[in-house]
Amino acid sequence: MCQSVCNFSVLRGRKKYKFLLIFFKVVSFTINRGSLINYHRILNDLFEEELMRNDKIRTIIFSSLHTMYILTYGYFALATTLLLLYFAPSYLLIIRGLLHFHLSTNYTLPISRGYGHFWTVPDNFLYHLHLVFETTLTGLSGLMACSVDSFFGFYVYQFTSTMRAMNFRLTNPLPTEKFLDLLRMCVAKHQRLLRCRDTLEHVYGPIVFWHIVTNAILLCGLMYDAMPVCEYINVKVDI
Repeated sequence: MCQSVCNFSVLRGRKKYKFLLIFFKVVSFTINRGSLINYHRILNDLFEEELMRNDKIRTIIFSSLHTMYILTYGYFALATTLLLLYFAPSYLLIIRGLLHFHLSTNYTLPISRGYGHFWTVPDNFLYHLHLVFETTLTGLSGLMACSVDSFFGFYVYQFTSTMRAMNFRLTNPLPTEKFLDLLRMCVAKHQRLLRCRDTLEHVYGPIVFWHIVTNAILLCGLMYDAMPVCEYINVKVDI
């Protein structure tokens, strides 16, 4: 009984942090929408300006693009695969029941496990609606995580590529360019990049901090769930 209460608390905590994380990201991007639009315009203009210089600078800029592609698509593929594997057993049982002309509810809800809600999940057609609701919610959560994290990686790629292009132009100036004029222009661009950096820290700083805190709490919850705490307490009391 005590272990069931522990599992119930941990599951409700996982759902709560997942909902709060989605809500926190949506609210953060909504509040900072104007700053992000301005940030995107400034950084995109600087990036395209350096991109149109010459072939050498384009080669430098695109040198790390392949790595960015691998990380983004790999993250999306991994998240999609994990979600499909997580929800596959429930849907396979439904398909198996339909093949036998029987809509079975003899499966476990992937997220709540049947007792993670504040209400009792009925053993009828509403049970399937709970499955659809949990699938949709988890899919949106994964999509939100992939999009927000991928945007961060893309912005960092644009930022670092622009800095590398400016560094190359300073160390390898063209014969027609004056070094002082080139240095003055790069300093002005660097100041604009610093403002972009501040905007990125302002938007993604709380999100990263929230990830660290919630992951630490969930890790503690998983460790607590894995340990037979209640049995250990009973043994100590008997002694």
